[in-house]
Amino acid sequence: MNAPWNFLEGPFSGLELATIMVKQTRLRQEKRSPEEIRALLMEAGEQILTAPEARGIMTTLTLTAAFEKIQREQGIRLTNASVLGRVFDSVEHFRREVLLKVAAGESEDFNAASDHVYRKVILKADLSSPEMRWAALKETSRVSANFMQQTLQQSKTWQLWLGILAYAIADPVANEDLVEALRLSYRRLDQQSLETYSAALAILGFREIEGGGLGHFSFWADTLAEGIGIRSLVEPDSMKMVSLPTGPDGKRQKWTKFALAFWALAQHTIELDPNWTP
Repeated sequence: MNAPWNFLEGPFSGLELATIMVKQTRLRQEKRSPEEIRALLMEAGEQILTAPEARGIMTTLTLTAAFEKIQREQGIRLTNASVLGRVFDSVEHFRREVLLKVAAGESEDFNAASDHVYRKVILKADLSSPEMRWAALKETSRVSANFMQQTLQQSKTWQLWLGILAYAIADPVANEDLVEALRLSYRRLDQQSLETYSAALAILGFREIEGGGLGHFSFWADTLAEGIGIRSLVEPDSMKMVSLPTGPDGKRQKWTKFALAFWALAQHTIELDPNWTP
């Protein structure tokens, strides 16, 4: 029967074979470029920070933890010798780069909420009359805001982002790079929101009120979501849903406080589009 290492010719002692295998492993590791190693470590670092057991504690983010995760899940062995001075200057440099990546990232929570509302409400909306279009807009506002508030309350990624924000603004001068990454994240969210709300209004047959500016609505809505989300983490009982007779034929529906504010904003900044074509 051929041995697993039958690509090697000739008889070898156990020590010789072990030495050859170690050399082969080192050769394989050396083939990975600094860019490839960086990508592996950055992905592992982000996953470590957002894991449920981490609870947003940044001290869990170390090179050793990243090495162990990569070897356990991908069978790739990395060491300090292959990383320090070649990819990152220090453990702190590695940790900082991961924090910057998370701070500047896009909002996956917003994407999830948008997709949920599009499938559950907008695609099924009755747009046969102006009254039904207003009803569809109200339901879109209610469902999207309810879903977003619940998503933020449960999102480990968003809670980690808040932790980075708190850390950064505690010393904004020393953390200028983190503050700029957070600004980038806000700008990305602004763009996401504007594109999503514009698309929804176009489908439902609405437009922004002249002078009101959909950008203003988007900014106010996102700011409300963030503030209410933070409050709900500290005082969840104050954010319980209320039941109101707002459904068809007075059917009672559940509203979060964010949903009520979101709908009020919509009514003051959005109007029916008289030139709309279904």
